[in-house]
Amino acid sequence: MIRDLDLTASELKDNKLGGDPLVEDYLLKTQAIAELADRAPLNNYEYSGSPGIATDASLGFAAGSEIWNGLNLFKCVDSSEGAAVWIQIV
Repeated sequence: MIRDLDLTASELKDNKLGGDPLVEDYLLKTQAIAELADRAPLNNYEYSGSPGIATDASLGFAAGSEIWNGLNLFKCVDSSEGAAVWIQIV
């Protein structure tokens, strides 16, 4: 059976396709991808200046985030609000 997999967002969200295993599998995989994307560190490769203690989680940065300011590459090792720690890699 050939199936049109170009489903609308509401069909996927509401799963109006009667518990179809392909749809269920697709939903689980897209949810997992979205959750991983939410955990991925924010990077900024067009930053102006150097990151400081206020370049922190409140701005979306996390441990592992990278900032490139055109001259240097910095990596965040602690994104605590008001106390972020960045190390210069290059």
